[in-house]
Formats: sequence, structure tokens, C-alpha cells
Amino acid sequence: MVFVCILLMIGSTGNGYGKSLIKKDSVDALLSRMPVISIFKDNYFSTGIPLNKPITNSSSDVKFQISIKHRFLNKKLPFETCAFISYSQKSFWKFYAESKPFDDSNYNPTIGLSKFFYDDNDFLCGIGYLYYEHESNGQPGTNSRTWDRITISYLKPFINHATLKLSLWVPFNFKEDNQEFLHYQGFGEIIVSMPLFSENFIASVTGRKGTKRMYGSLETELNWKAFSSSNHYLYVQWFLGQGESMLHFKRNTNMLRVGVNIKPSQFLF
Repeated sequence: MVFVCILLMIGSTGNGYGKSLIKKDSVDALLSRMPVISIFKDNYFSTGIPLNKPITNSSSDVKFQISIKHRFLNKKLPFETCAFISYSQKSFWKFYAESKPFDDSNYNPTIGLSKFFYDDNDFLCGIGYLYYEHESNGQPGTNSRTWDRITISYLKPFINHATLKLSLWVPFNFKEDNQEFLHYQGFGEIIVSMPLFSENFIASVTGRKGTKRMYGSLETELNWKAFSSSNHYLYVQWFLGQGESMLHFKRNTNMLRVGVNIKPSQFLF
């Protein structure tokens, strides 16, 4: 229900979310100023507790993500494109258990292209992405999880710093014991992000739908930026569903976490 409401709010032109007001020359200026190495996805460090089981030292954890991107040039290539590579790592740390083991880490390198789309008046309509990505957890034997995919994404900016991103992927190269991945991960995801009350308070929802039954996930976040001059946010994250970690992709997860989040550029240039 929350997901549907946010979609309706973003789609409402009456609320000012129907179009982007970013011009082509502004995009060019941003690209020339941005470093070639930057943040790709959110970089966060959080701690959380389960909402569907007793809270213990083993059921509580620390979750963090590191994600960087390297653009090959500090300017656009022909046809309004940019080439990049990225690396993301998401880890689950049993920090409160006796020996503080890492339960699972998921490694996700990519290589691809992004393309800018403009309307007849040179306003930015959206950004398309085409990239190859590998994801694995680096564990041996029956705990090994790995897959590859070709991903196509489209990011649509709206006025007031709201965005809608749709991603579809073609997966391949599964291990024999990972054949059920798609039952829980599906063939894509949708991410809605928008400010609430002010530009310093951002809500986002990420949804995935598996290929069978009611499998899938919904990840909801509230981010609050205490200082306008910084891109550090205090945030609350609620993950509900399956597939949060590769090792336990079948597990029904209901986790509430709080932490600090460093967000990337608004439009992932």
C-alpha cells in the first residue's frame, strides 16, 4: 500500500512531480565538475533487529554496504553516453554474537554504459543504463551463491528531486544449487525515491517480485539529512521478504535497521 501511494504521488502533475527541470547544459557542467571516482549505490552502516522472531545476539546484526563507480572520462562519449565500472559489497555481520562472525558478504562488480535522454527543449527526460554484472558471495561448497546478468535500467527524474528507476535483467550462469534464485529475485526491480516535507528528508521504496507465489521483497527507507552541506543521512530501513542476502535467499526476513547513509549524486551520473 505504501509503495502504491508513493507511485501515485510521483505521477501526479498537480503536485509538481510530472516533469524534470534539468537542462542539458546543467548536466554537462555537473559531469565536468564531478570526480571520475564517485559513489554508485548508497553507502551505509546500520544495525538492526528482527520483527518476526525473538531478539537475541544471533538474530540481531550489523549490515553495511560499500559501493563505488569509476567513469572512464570526465566528459560524455558520443551519443550522450558515459562508460563506467562499479563495485558494490553488501555484508551481514553477526556483531553481537560471541565471536562476531560475518554471516554473508555479497560482491557485485559491473561494467556498462549510461545514456542521457532529452526532450525537444533540451530538458533531461531520463537516463538509461546497460551493463553486465556479476554477483557472488565467495563461499565454498553448498554455501556458494553466484549468478550473472545483463541489466537494462531507466531512471526518470521529476521536479522536487523525486526519481523513479525501473530495472530489468536477463540472468544466466547459475550454479546448480542456485536455480531457484529467480523464484525469489525475479527479473527486475523498481525504486521510487521522493522528498517528504523538505529536500533533507527522503523516502524510498525498492520492490522485487519473484517468479513464484508471493516471493519477493520490499525495502523501505527514510533518510534525514541533518546538515544541508553534507550528503550524510541518518536513516531507518525496513526489509520485508526474501533475498536480502545471497546465502539465505529463501529466508523470510523482517528486519528493522537504523544507521548512517552516504547517498550518491541524485541522478547517478
